[in-house]
Amino acid sequence: MKSKTFLFFAAMALLTVTLLFSACSFGGGSATTTAQTSETTTETPMTTAPTPVTTTAPPATTEAPPTTTEVPPTTTAPPITTEEPPLQADIVFEEATVTYDGTPKSLSATGLPQGATVSYVGNDQINAGTYTVTATFTMPAGYEAVPPIEATLTILPQVLDTAGIRWNYDPSAPYSYSGEEQSVVLILPEKITAVYDGNRATDAGVYTASARLDSSDQNYVLPENYSVPAQSWEIKKVTLDLRNAQWKIVLVSGGKIYDPKYYALSQTEINYESSNEGDSLQISISGVPGVTLEQTVFSFGVYDLSPVFNPDNYILLSDTTYKTKLEYIKRQYTGDIK
Repeated sequence: MKSKTFLFFAAMALLTVTLLFSACSFGGGSATTTAQTSETTTETPMTTAPTPVTTTAPPATTEAPPTTTEVPPTTTAPPITTEEPPLQADIVFEEATVTYDGTPKSLSATGLPQGATVSYVGNDQINAGTYTVTATFTMPAGYEAVPPIEATLTILPQVLDTAGIRWNYDPSAPYSYSGEEQSVVLILPEKITAVYDGNRATDAGVYTASARLDSSDQNYVLPENYSVPAQSWEIKKVTLDLRNAQWKIVLVSGGKIYDPKYYALSQTEINYESSNEGDSLQISISGVPGVTLEQTVFSFGVYDLSPVFNPDNYILLSDTTYKTKLEYIKRQYTGDIK
């Protein structure tokens, strides 16, 4: 672009010079000089060479057009107001595990700023168990709101003292057969119950009692893996000392029971008379405390009497065998029984 501009101005300058030169040549000005002499006048036309005209082209201007920057009108910004962010409270509301002792248990929040309040739902628990406690907060001005927080309150049951648990049986003093049911049981503290197996019996023998323990109250538990040991116990046979025993015979006639008659157990023969066919004799052994050995005779005849006892529950003091022959005779006449 610069070269084209330069050429244009150079051509215009050359054209201007040419026009000026032509005007001077054809106008008859001072272009011819006449030389005069006394003798001979010779007109020699003079040729005046044109003075070259130097045309200086204006320097090429390549200045970029001025840049116009529009400055927006100045406006006054409103003052900036900075609000303080709300404060955050460092509140802690954590779960807790405690042991039952019969008093109310609760959770409590900490880290509340001055002026804050808190209310609880689910606190003040007494019995063993797991509870959900909810804390609801009301914060003072300038503090960020705190949503309700839940925490778990666990009340563990109290572990029972088992040191005093024992069987009420003394192996050095076994039971004796009595004809009644006998048993062994555990001496237990309060709050403990037992389910027994093998702790009751009537006949003589050796038994093994066991028990499964449990707590009758949810607030108490046995020590972990605790079990009561089994107990061996015995009902001993009763020793029969028949040396002073007697046969006791009672007549039952017409629905009436008459006074008994006694005979020595060592007596080998007994004769007993009755006048009625429907009479019967009730025979037992007396003189042995706590023991009754019975048999009944319903008709007339001859019977062998011997002590009748259960060898599972009784033993004789000696090997003596007592045998008595009883002859139950029908009397041939009527009258009072003598």
